[in-house]
Amino acid sequence: MEGDGDIPRTMSHGRSSTTADAAHLFDRPGAAPPVVEILGQPWIGKTRSLHHLLDNARKQGWSVAHAAAVPAATAAPYQLFSDAFEEIFSAQAEAVLRSVPAASRRILGRVFPALDLTDHPETAPFASPVPAGPMGSALRQAIRALTGTNGLVLALDDVHWADPASLELLESLVRRPPDARLVVVVAHRDRQSPRRLLGLLASAPGAHRIEPGPLTGQELDALLPDGTALPLRRSLLHRSGGNPGLLLALAASPRSTGGTAPDAPGPTASTRFLDEFRAVSDDGWLAAQSAAVIGDPFTLQELRSVSGLPAERLADAVAELLREDIVRPGELAADHYRFRHSLLRATAYHSTGEQWRLTAHAAATGLVRLPAPCVHTQTAAVAHRTPVADRVRSGLLPRD
Repeated sequence: MEGDGDIPRTMSHGRSSTTADAAHLFDRPGAAPPVVEILGQPWIGKTRSLHHLLDNARKQGWSVAHAAAVPAATAAPYQLFSDAFEEIFSAQAEAVLRSVPAASRRILGRVFPALDLTDHPETAPFASPVPAGPMGSALRQAIRALTGTNGLVLALDDVHWADPASLELLESLVRRPPDARLVVVVAHRDRQSPRRLLGLLASAPGAHRIEPGPLTGQELDALLPDGTALPLRRSLLHRSGGNPGLLLALAASPRSTGGTAPDAPGPTASTRFLDEFRAVSDDGWLAAQSAAVIGDPFTLQELRSVSGLPAERLADAVAELLREDIVRPGELAADHYRFRHSLLRATAYHSTGEQWRLTAHAAATGLVRLPAPCVHTQTAAVAHRTPVADRVRSGLLPRD
């Protein structure tokens, strides 16, 4: 279906093998891998796999430090680690402070409030970033004090959004692990992850990879409410491509219960899809809203006409949307783009104010498009032009 993104039907690990992997990683003392990578497409079940793994680790007596990254633009330096260790450092602050030298205590106190023994504003957390080298050395000492005989699982989710300082500290721990029972679990979206993170995880010695794959039709069917009509069930199962999060979002949207397009996503789906845009700048958000008015596929020239952004800022905005995997290159022409999924487009469209939307539609009405050449023939381009307004009048959002 157009606009619903590319959802692979098979991956290197299915859901059953993922569950088995998570269930046995911590069974035998000394056998746990130093690094566990959980990667995959959005909403496929990475966080669910991570929590399943942590539940099993706790049953085996491991301590757990866990946090999810927030977009780097809104994060303080080392915030991913500060959030992950907040609870465990608060509970064991005395033991940690007693076990590390004074210089390391001062460094740790700059990032971890539970270990900050000073009252001076200039040494408040995040006032001035500590280099990753000294921070990594101090944190390794603290981890040795925490692990004891039980071991520690450091679980980091959404690491594709991590701030640069946290990525540097992660690299320090992976490349120079402490002399302690530490397992670092990293969950991320590989399409949105920086090359540095991908390279680090690919080269980590002894790393174990978990790739949640699509659910089977029977597993997906069990997620749908009882009483869902058979034709609708079949449509939802097909459109989800085996992705459980996407299935639930589609099922919660008005059109899945008989509504007519254009429809806004349901409240649950709207929250989920708005979250996809939280790492996007104001220009990126404006470009996404403008693209939603134009429709799939769209070009930079069309975006410029509707958004009013200067060419350089618009190019940066589209690059940002590509980096965040909100839009992807079109399949028929090099200068065409489309939303990864039609629900992302619907979310961007229905987030606009009525007055802005009317103005954007007026701008889109003046656009004309030469249809993309057919990829199956060598015939000349069609002579007539199709106004974008025709697509607006016939229904802005795809009806699937």
